[in-house]
Parts: sequence; structure tokens; C-alpha cells
Amino acid sequence: MTRFAKEAKTLVNPVQLADDAVLALASLERGGELMPELLSEGIKLCDYLITLLKELKTPADRRPHFAFRAVDADERSLQESKVNSKEVEEMREKLCDLLKDPTSHAKEEVRSIQEFLMRVTMPMWQYRAAESQERKLKRGVIVRD
Repeated sequence: MTRFAKEAKTLVNPVQLADDAVLALASLERGGELMPELLSEGIKLCDYLITLLKELKTPADRRPHFAFRAVDADERSLQESKVNSKEVEEMREKLCDLLKDPTSHAKEEVRSIQEFLMRVTMPMWQYRAAESQERKLKRGVIVRD
């Protein structure tokens, strides 16, 4: 979908990555077992967001245009949420710390990481849900004609 996705050889779904990371953080917050594979999804999400933020710094006419509207929507929602790369890098560092040592941060910090991930990805989720409903409606109209 983006250069990040081409390098990673996978499609990036930031909403799914955030869900997995929030689930791992919730388990950690409740004193449960750390799920490193789910927590690493949060690190992937941060890498994706950092890549999008770097792309946003380039002028619009030089940015590649993708066939997938979701990438453009991710960029727009990231701009609207007014997240900067410093914030994302801080969260990435905290997630890396938690991956190395689950007791490295207090429950309040874990809660703040969860809130950050949800705040950043909620507009992305809303756009993707609306786009999916739009496609369903279009298919229904085409089938009925």
C-alpha cells in the first residue's frame, strides 16, 4: 500500500495492529502474561505511522498516489489528529521497553500508550468502516440493476 508495505512485503492494517497492541497492553495492565507477538504489532504500527508522517512532509505533488484510498485516508486522519513524529517515537520506545521488561513502566503509562494508540487509529477505523459500507451499498445497487 505504501513504501513501508512494499519494504515489509505485507499489507498494513493499522487498525488491526492497534487492536493487537491494545490487547497485549490490557493483559499486561491487569497483571497477566505479556504476549510479545501482539506487543510487537504496536511497534510495527509506530513504524507505519512514522513512515506516513515522513511522507506527509514531502510536498503533495511529489507524493506517490496509490490505488488504495485507505492510505490517503490514513495520512489525512494522521494530520487531523495532530500527531507528530516525536510522540510516535516516544510510544515506540515505551513499547520496546515493555517488550524487553514488562515491569519497566507503571500501569498509568501503559494506559496512556493504549489511549494514544486508540486515539490515533480511531479515525482510520471510522474511515475504513465507512468505505466498507459504501462498497457494500454499491455492490447491492449493481446487483439489483
